[in-house]
Amino acid sequence: MKLHLLAVLAATSVLTSCAPRIGTALMKTYPALDAEEPVTLIMSTKGVPPDIEALGIVSIRDAGFTTHCDSATVAELLKQEARKAGGNVVIVTEYIKPSFWGSSCHQMTGTVARINENSPFANEAIANLSQIEELRFIKPERKLPRMNLYAGGGYGWRMAELSPDLTGYMRTFTKGLMHAPVWDASFNYYFNDLFGVGLAYAAYGAGNREQVYNMETLEEGYLKLNDLITYAGPVFLVRNPLSNKWTLESGIGFGYLGYVSKGNFVNEHFKKTGATAGAQVSLGIEYKLAKDWGIGLNLSAVSGILNSWTEETNGVKTTVKAESNDKGEGLGQFRMLLGVRYHIK
Repeated sequence: MKLHLLAVLAATSVLTSCAPRIGTALMKTYPALDAEEPVTLIMSTKGVPPDIEALGIVSIRDAGFTTHCDSATVAELLKQEARKAGGNVVIVTEYIKPSFWGSSCHQMTGTVARINENSPFANEAIANLSQIEELRFIKPERKLPRMNLYAGGGYGWRMAELSPDLTGYMRTFTKGLMHAPVWDASFNYYFNDLFGVGLAYAAYGAGNREQVYNMETLEEGYLKLNDLITYAGPVFLVRNPLSNKWTLESGIGFGYLGYVSKGNFVNEHFKKTGATAGAQVSLGIEYKLAKDWGIGLNLSAVSGILNSWTEETNGVKTTVKAESNDKGEGLGQFRMLLGVRYHIK
């Protein structure tokens, strides 16, 4: 359930911004025009009439995860902002086309202007969108660092249920291994300000030690057991800058999930090892402390089930296969970490 909730939260972060971000810098305004008033969109500075009065600048940008940002919608938003300022012309000075490694949105910046009613341009029909091809295309400017190194530590809780076969002191003893310190590390590379890939490592280390009495062998001593669960693999990343200081990040990956359990009791030494495929999802928020450093809270979940493993007792090895998934060793964890990130341009 926790894994599903975290996956939903991570997906929600991708959908936090649907509409484009609109920015305006106006030097002068007139009474707003009616919604039906025509606004001329001039797609080339070559066609600018001489009797024009510039009112300011308006820009339509990708807000992070914008969905309604085709060329027609962006052009209409420019005209709406012009009407609000009392302008009847927008001269588009910058146009950024969608690209695979950049934004998926059309982005435009234009000068809002007003033309005298007697000008031949005043009632001119809106320029055809095919004229967009005449514009100078601008490569999107990267605002966030290209690479970063991350390290974090915190606490985790295993999500698997204890086997009903565990009873008495062994059940109590095993409960002590179901929560433990965790730590993460990763190297991340971003293609642009939104999307990237990385290599992630995560570990869960639990240990317990109790004095017990074996009713079968009549032996008394300390039972020691240490569990280590490790995850390593590639991850697909999405980040959404909320402000100059705060960034929301999410990721999903698939990779290697390993398990090692070592213990001893009196003169008996035992070990259990295995590996399987695992998955990891994460959602975090980072606060920028300095130019290259950030600190953040990260919630993540690792999932995977071990269906076969090797058991070793005093040097004698045995391979064990689970009869079904519900009989396997559940390695899933819910994790909460605090980490630091070093950004590399």
